[in-house]
Amino acid sequence: MGQPRPPGGDTRDLAQVWGQTPAPGPAVDMPVGPAAAPLPALERASLVILRQFDVADEIDLARARELARADRADVRPKPRTTALLLSNPPVAVPLGARTPVLAGRSVEAEAAARVFDFGAISIRLRVALPPGTPWGELAAMVRAAQTDDALTRAAREEADALVARLAPALRTPHPASVYEDYVVAFVERFAEPVEPRALPREAVARLLLGEADAAALSPTEVDEALRQRTSYYNDDLCVAGWSTALVVEPGGDTDAVDVLELANAQLLELRYFDELLDRELARLYDETGRRARGPALLRSYGPLLRHTMAVMLEIAEFIERAENALKILGDVYLARLYANAVASLRIGGWERSVTRKQELVRQAYDVLKNEVDASRDQWLELTIVALIVLELVLAFRGALPP
Repeated sequence: MGQPRPPGGDTRDLAQVWGQTPAPGPAVDMPVGPAAAPLPALERASLVILRQFDVADEIDLARARELARADRADVRPKPRTTALLLSNPPVAVPLGARTPVLAGRSVEAEAAARVFDFGAISIRLRVALPPGTPWGELAAMVRAAQTDDALTRAAREEADALVARLAPALRTPHPASVYEDYVVAFVERFAEPVEPRALPREAVARLLLGEADAAALSPTEVDEALRQRTSYYNDDLCVAGWSTALVVEPGGDTDAVDVLELANAQLLELRYFDELLDRELARLYDETGRRARGPALLRSYGPLLRHTMAVMLEIAEFIERAENALKILGDVYLARLYANAVASLRIGGWERSVTRKQELVRQAYDVLKNEVDASRDQWLELTIVALIVLELVLAFRGALPP
């Protein structure tokens, strides 16, 4: 992970699961202990490595699409399907072939970017695995992808280059100090027939946790790692972890990866706003303390209040956009998958943290506003007293004999 995370058949949309921790989906039985099946090799599989950066307050996607087309004619928005609807689909920007070093060797990867309207850029590397790749090699590559700083630096360079290309479409750009990383082990076919739910529980848990085989995991840890799992048919499976997901999809449909990518992008924005609110609270305390040392009638909180209100409106706008960003229609599997991703990424905990700090900022805003109103009343009273005194002086001078 780039940054530590906190502890923490119907139509479903983001507003129904945003900030909630849903109950686990239907149980997907997986073998455990000595009776577990041997680990299968992979016939057709890939590793999807995500690095996501917050680069601006907002991105004009129509303008970004035009700017990207200036160099590449095949840029297009994420297509809408009958199952997955995005209110403002991100702009997909193909970046071409790359050869990153993963687990000590160079691999061929296809790079692409997703540009989200709420200011995030997601860099996606898809590494196709050779047929016959052993499960152990997949696990080693996942561990490397989870912790490789070189991949993060390379993805940051890709994001910086894209920011430079799309600069006119960015509103209030800022350094990408906050980032998220995620890895998806995407399996389309095993080397031999196997039901995904027959995979050994501990092996899948190790894959998600990035653990080697040095020591046995406790049953509690295995249960926790596999808590957010769901399956629709006997031959598909999605287990969403907090830094890695295993997706088994024989049809090769990448909707599950797109849902996981969007959930991580939303988490990235919540973390950005959480840090922003920390800075705003510190600024409010510092400015209030500094101004409080001056004469009461000379204190001016107007600019500070305007800045604070702008930040609050920006956060409220993002949360509203996020709640209406994704609609999953007629697909119980994707809806449950998204709910599992929300739970495993602890999005509800981050939203509660942002909401709590919003309330603190709002309370500080109210206190300062009350002081501004009181100061204005004091000035008004002094002005009235001064006018009365002036009127009395003039009247007294007019009453004196020449």
